[in-house]
Amino acid sequence: MTSFMFLKMLSGVALLIFGTRSAGEGFQRLFDSNLKTTISNLTKNRLTGVTIGALIALLFQSSAAAVVMIMNFVSTGIISMLASLGLLLGTDIGTTLVIQLISLKIYQYSIIIAGVGITVKYLATNKKAKNFGEGVLGFAFIFLAISVIVEAFEPLKGNKVLVDILTGLEGGEAIISVFLAAILTALVGSSTVVISILISLAINSIITLNLAFPMVLGANLGTCVVAFIASMGSDAPAKRVMWSHFAFKLTGVALFIPFIDAAVDLMRYVTDDPVRQIANSHTFINLIIVAVFLPFIGVVEKIMIRLVPEKISNESEEMFGAKYLDEKVLGTPALAFGQVAREAMRMVGIVQSMLEESIKVFETNDIQLLQSIEERDDRVDLIDHEIKLYITKLIQSSLTRKESRRELELISFTAEMEHIGDIIDKNILELAKKKIKHGLVFSREGFTEIKTFHKVVSENFTLAISAFTERDGELARRAIRQKSRIKELERTLRENHINRLHQGLKESFLTSSIHLDLISYLERINYHISNIAYPIIESKTEKDDE
Repeated sequence: MTSFMFLKMLSGVALLIFGTRSAGEGFQRLFDSNLKTTISNLTKNRLTGVTIGALIALLFQSSAAAVVMIMNFVSTGIISMLASLGLLLGTDIGTTLVIQLISLKIYQYSIIIAGVGITVKYLATNKKAKNFGEGVLGFAFIFLAISVIVEAFEPLKGNKVLVDILTGLEGGEAIISVFLAAILTALVGSSTVVISILISLAINSIITLNLAFPMVLGANLGTCVVAFIASMGSDAPAKRVMWSHFAFKLTGVALFIPFIDAAVDLMRYVTDDPVRQIANSHTFINLIIVAVFLPFIGVVEKIMIRLVPEKISNESEEMFGAKYLDEKVLGTPALAFGQVAREAMRMVGIVQSMLEESIKVFETNDIQLLQSIEERDDRVDLIDHEIKLYITKLIQSSLTRKESRRELELISFTAEMEHIGDIIDKNILELAKKKIKHGLVFSREGFTEIKTFHKVVSENFTLAISAFTERDGELARRAIRQKSRIKELERTLRENHINRLHQGLKESFLTSSIHLDLISYLERINYHISNIAYPIIESKTEKDDE
């Protein structure tokens, strides 16, 4: 084989890898905004789950990438573990569809397909159409790469050295061929690439099904390596998906190894075409795996939950940090925003506890509780910082108008949470320290009013958070309407306090500055609470306009 032909083969393989990734990225962006909602709604039925898994793998052109996405769906709670198993079983069926197209020699029309992709990608004005064009162009690269590789292998027909190597592999233990193909798949990160190379060899009559069949098994198994790497450092749900994927593939190898000769004979009985035999083998193997496991995915779920238990969380100050900001999903904005939203809810929980317990400090003069609340504000600041860093990385990818709007909402939301935490820490708790230091006591009537005001603000906080999480415009409007009412209530409480001063109440006089400042800070907190609701209404209005 000349150096030119060798370089041509390597270039073809590089183009094949590039094509699979381009097709995947284009179609992933095309369906990204509705992907998680669609999957969440359609995976309750096992067969539907398999179908959706097959479509994801077909569009993303990588069962490994599809598995990593499924791991993140389970980890973030978008789908259940049981639903993920149906998706997993479908992923490799999706990749078989492109292999079938390759075996039908669709690659002969690669230039036409590329022309369509280029035209749509560069002439369309709609972003979704451009993403569709990029996906089509990726498929064109895949088919063009096959043409290049087929031509590069043509001079190897009858090559004695290659024939001896392949004959040795064919006459050896099938498990060796499985192992070699698994390693190759792990290195290139795609079973589609490896099986496409096998088909290119078959087109040139360089390889037979006796050797290709165990290598197809190995290519299937090799996809597990990508998922294994992706699961490193992930939580228990993601690891359960990874081990389930590995169990499916390993069982497939174990099922077929003893019956390879019978399986090869069956494939040859179906067709005499060596290329179609390889494509059919890939489809057959994955359909058998689905048929074996689909009735028992409930059992698999229970086994994996038992084998991979949840770790007991220990959020000490040294270990505290972001839990859900997974950088592996930054390329999928819908998933990344889901992660940010979950992290933001952790902020909400901390800030809400700070707000609720701050009033107890004034009531009990509990220094330890006061210090605990101060420490919680440090956690709020840390989460806010990590969310901003995470979103900054996300900005590097292209976002749709809808995604950009969601990004601004999340940034605004976490900023308001951080402001509320700061008011509690730096203002309200300082008033509490002053009260405790000087041994001051509110008048009974005055403190009752403060607690009532605090309760109204806290209730509006809960209302605004519900509006944010439910994306509910009506709840957002209710939270905003409370802004003027709470402002009016603050004025009423100030007047009541001044009346008590006129009555000469000693407690009111001694605590006057603390009393007035406290209700002022609570009103400021409600200002930031109202700010949470405004983007929800704006988002709903823009959506209606669209």
